[in-house]
Amino acid sequence: MRHQIQTLQNANRHLVGESIGNMTAKELKNLESRLEKGISRIRSKKHELLFSEIEYMQKREADLQSENMFLRAKVAETERARVQQAQQAAEDEMVAAPMAGGSSSATELEALPATFDTREYYPPVPQVSMLAAAAAAAAQQYSDQHHQTTLHLGYHFKVDDSTGKGLL
Repeated sequence: MRHQIQTLQNANRHLVGESIGNMTAKELKNLESRLEKGISRIRSKKHELLFSEIEYMQKREADLQSENMFLRAKVAETERARVQQAQQAAEDEMVAAPMAGGSSSATELEALPATFDTREYYPPVPQVSMLAAAAAAAAQQYSDQHHQTTLHLGYHFKVDDSTGKGLL
């Protein structure tokens, strides 16, 4: 048992580069081969982790772009609805003004405060139409821009045809 422990301790010392002064050329060559194989396995595992991280980031980027398109469409729909409601209200006032007594539109405009704020004045737009419009806009924009921006992190990948694995 002590002999096995001593052998393992010596092997570990050799792997970290200690106590190699009394090794033969053949033993050093064998140690070098073992170290190179170990480094190769470590690099392979590191590359696998990097590939999975890159895939995750690309999926996240696509999700964020999709969400961004949806939110942009939602904001645009809300703004269109507000403009349409403001135009409708202005048309209603213009139709009602001549019937109310024929006062001039210039005096009516002067009577309005200079900083007229329309926020929260009009009822909110139903969410269903915005979702449908956002989905349609996202689908249209995706079909218009069928290419996707790729994420470049400075790595160049090749796929080995025999194993199907990616290599740096």
